[in-house]
Amino acid sequence: MGAGKVLAQGEYERYVREVPALKSRLQSARTRLALEMRMRDTAKNLAELHHKAGNSMFKGKAAHQQHAEELSAANAKVQQVEVEITDLSTRLRLMENALRDHEGAVLAGAVRTVAGDAARIADDADDFAQKMHSRCAALERQLADQRSTHHAERDQLVAEHQKTRLALEEQVRQLQARQHELETRRVARETDDSDPETPLTRHSANRAVERLTGELTVLREHKADAEDRARSLEVRLDDALLKAQETRQQLAEVRAQAADMADAAQARLEAATMRADKAMRCVDAFAGGIGAAAPAL
Repeated sequence: MGAGKVLAQGEYERYVREVPALKSRLQSARTRLALEMRMRDTAKNLAELHHKAGNSMFKGKAAHQQHAEELSAANAKVQQVEVEITDLSTRLRLMENALRDHEGAVLAGAVRTVAGDAARIADDADDFAQKMHSRCAALERQLADQRSTHHAERDQLVAEHQKTRLALEEQVRQLQARQHELETRRVARETDDSDPETPLTRHSANRAVERLTGELTVLREHKADAEDRARSLEVRLDDALLKAQETRQQLAEVRAQAADMADAAQARLEAATMRADKAMRCVDAFAGGIGAAAPAL
């Protein structure tokens, strides 16, 4: 399909105004041609009738000359109207062709513009899809790293907590056993008259009991501190799990946003493609003489 010429605005408006007027003048000329042709046929019939009848109906050469002049005048008028019709038809055909070429060129430009828009939309959609894919992949890697780190920290904290708790419980049991043993020995000395107890022995036993009691108190404090640390670590673990959950939620939101934007880009691309197809069909219709084609002249 060749490229048509785009008319200037003033020329296009003039053609749009003149085409209906030319059609009206052409229709009037055709009507006058039909009338002149009937008048010519009448004059011709009269001339033939005069020729066949001779001088019996008409008076000599004057009547014959009159009919010949009338026939000649009728033929001249018919030829004049035919020339006018030919001129009007040519002008109308040229103007309609120019209008069709103008509209075809305008529509072709619109098609190129829409096709360019569709290509840009497709490129933007591809770029956005790649960016969203890269971002989702990065978030997934970050989530996997956080999950692995959180699992390792949780396992380490649980193992340390278990180990510390068992060690403290074992030390507490040992100290409680020693304290119970010392208490038992002290009570036995106090109640056994056969065992002579000196002040030094009693003092040493009391000191040992106090020392063990102090150690037991310190161990209990260490146990409480270890339990506090374990609870703090559990809180940290919960925070880490919460952050991991937030990361997963953020990843889901990014995926949903990417899906929505991809759907919107696809819808824009389909709309642009439909507009381009429609414009191309209009251009083909103008190029093939369909739609606003000129009537047969």
